[in-house]
Amino acid sequence: MKRRMWIRENDIVLVSPWDFDHKRADIVWRYIKDHADWLETNGYMKPSGPLAPGTAAEQAARAAAAQQQSQQATTTSSPPPQA
Repeated sequence: MKRRMWIRENDIVLVSPWDFDHKRADIVWRYIKDHADWLETNGYMKPSGPLAPGTAAEQAARAAAAQQQSQQATTTSSPPPQA
């Protein structure tokens, strides 16, 4: 990057590790959200974000959806009360 720029948490950046110190790297580019979305939809980058496949949040969302579906199935499958 030619100028100084703020890097925030969850930003997508392209880095170049230093040859002599692998714990440090130069930030080559910072992608804005629209560009990162384009890279994901065109297959240049794996999906990222809180609900990306394989993340803990995505697994929790799937578990919550499955639990909700099972609760709906048990409430709709019970027979109506006798009068």
